[in-house]
Amino acid sequence: MKFSVLLMCAAEVAVLRDGPAEVSGGSTIDAEHAVPPEDLVVDKAGPGAPRVRTHGSWQAADLTKAVLEQALFDPFSMACLLLLGAYVLMHHMLPKESLKVVETRRDSDAMSAVSGVSSTSGKSRRSRAPDRFALVVNQKLTKLDTTDEVLDFALASGETGRTDIVNVVTAIHRCAKLAAAQPQIQRIKVGQDPRMRTLLDQLLKFFEQGGHAPSIVSRAVGNTSWALAKLQYRQDPKQPHAILEMLQSLFVDHSTEFRPEELMNTVWAFGELRRDKESQDSETRAIAVAEAACKCIDKFDLFTSQQVVYFAWALARLSSIGALKTDSEHSQVRSGLLAYTQKIVRRVKPSIQTLNPKNLAMLSWAAASLHNNLGLTDEADVAGLMVRVASLVQPRGFAGFQPGEVASILWAVNKVHADLPDFYAFVRSHLLQEGLERFNTQDVATIMCSFVKTGYGSDDLYELLAGKARKCAQDFNRSERLMLQWAFSQLPHLEAPDL
Repeated sequence: MKFSVLLMCAAEVAVLRDGPAEVSGGSTIDAEHAVPPEDLVVDKAGPGAPRVRTHGSWQAADLTKAVLEQALFDPFSMACLLLLGAYVLMHHMLPKESLKVVETRRDSDAMSAVSGVSSTSGKSRRSRAPDRFALVVNQKLTKLDTTDEVLDFALASGETGRTDIVNVVTAIHRCAKLAAAQPQIQRIKVGQDPRMRTLLDQLLKFFEQGGHAPSIVSRAVGNTSWALAKLQYRQDPKQPHAILEMLQSLFVDHSTEFRPEELMNTVWAFGELRRDKESQDSETRAIAVAEAACKCIDKFDLFTSQQVVYFAWALARLSSIGALKTDSEHSQVRSGLLAYTQKIVRRVKPSIQTLNPKNLAMLSWAAASLHNNLGLTDEADVAGLMVRVASLVQPRGFAGFQPGEVASILWAVNKVHADLPDFYAFVRSHLLQEGLERFNTQDVATIMCSFVKTGYGSDDLYELLAGKARKCAQDFNRSERLMLQWAFSQLPHLEAPDL
C-alpha cells in the first residue's frame, strides 16, 4: 500500500514538473485547465525529443513502466525510486520480530504518556497503564543497598506525583529485606523511622483511593504485612497509624483472591504483629485474619512443600492467642485450624524426607504447637508425624541442624507425648558428645524440661545443662528461669544453678 502511494506521488511529481496543468487546492486538475487526451496533442518538439505525458496518459498507461521511464530523465523521480528501493529492501531483510518490537515500544511509549495524565472523568486509575517513570523508579529501588538510600529515593520520587502503589510497596519491602540480617534493634529503628511513616501514609492514601486490580491489592497487602512484621513494627501509642487496620480489612474482604504466597505472608505477619503488647487491637486483628484464612482452605493444595511449612508456622502462631483457645465465639476458627492441621500432616508425611533441617524443625514446632493449642488428641495424627520425623533424623544425625532446631524437634516430640526412648537416647548422646557451646538460654530450658518430664535424661546431661546455665545466668528471662527452677526441683540430688 505504501509502495503504491509513493509510486503515485512520483508520477504526480513528474506531471507537475513537465506538464502544463495546474493543481487546485483539492489536489485535482482544474476543469478549465484540463489537457486533451494524448492522441490529440501535437508533438512539437520533434521525433528525437523526450515526450511529455499528460495526466490522462498516466492513467491509461501501465503505471510502473511509465514511472520508471520518467525517472530515467528526471533526477527528482530517480531519487524517489532509490528511496523506494531502499525501503523495500529493508522491509524484506529485517525479521518480522524486530518490526513487532518496534511497534510494541511505540505502543508502550504511548501508554506511558497517557498513564501520566490523571483522569478527568472522576473515575479512579482503574484503566491506567503503568507510568514509565514509575517503572524506572521500581527498578532503581530494587538495586539500592541501604535502607537510607531506599527511603530517601522513594520519598524524592514520590514528590513528582508520578509514583504509584507498587513503588511504595517495593520501597517498604526492600527496606525489610535489607534490614532482615541486622540486629533486632536496627530492624525496629527502620520500622520507626519517620520516613517509613511517610511511606505508610502514601500507601494508605493509595488504598483509600481504590480502583486497583485484585492482584495488585493482594500483593501489596502480603508484601507490606510481611515487611512490617520483619521490622517488628509497633504502633505509636500517641499517634497510632491506620495501616495495620487497613491491611487487615483488605485481607478479610479479599482473602479468597490471594495467591498461596501472599496468603502465607499475611497470616504469618499478623501472627507476629499480634505480639505488640502496646496495641490493644493487635490480637483482635490477628483473630480476624485467622478467620479469613480459614475460608481459603480450598487453596491449600496449591501450596508448595516449603509454603506448607511456613503456613503451618503462621497458623501455629495464631493458634496461641488466648481468646481463640477459650472463647466459644471462635469455635469456627478452631475448626478451621484443625482442618488445616489435618491437611498439613497428610501432605507432608509422604515427602518429609525432602525437607531441609530448618524446615523440618519449623514443621515439628508448628505441628506440635497446633496440637497443643487446639487441645488435640489424635484427630490430626501429629504424634504419628513426630514419630516419622524422629525415624528420619536418627539415622541421619544432627549434621546441618542449628542448636535451636535440635531443641525444637525435641520439644515437639515431648509436647505430643510421642514415646520414643531410642530417640531421646540419641539426642542425649549427641548433646554429651558435641556440648552446648552454641545453645542459647531458651534451648537449655527447653532441653532440660523435655528430659526431666519424660525421665529419659541422665545426671551427666543435667550437670552439663546446669553448667551452661551458670555461664549465661544473666541472659535467662523470667519464663526460662521458672522452667529451670521447676526442672531442678524434680532432681533434689543435684545442685541447681543460681539464677
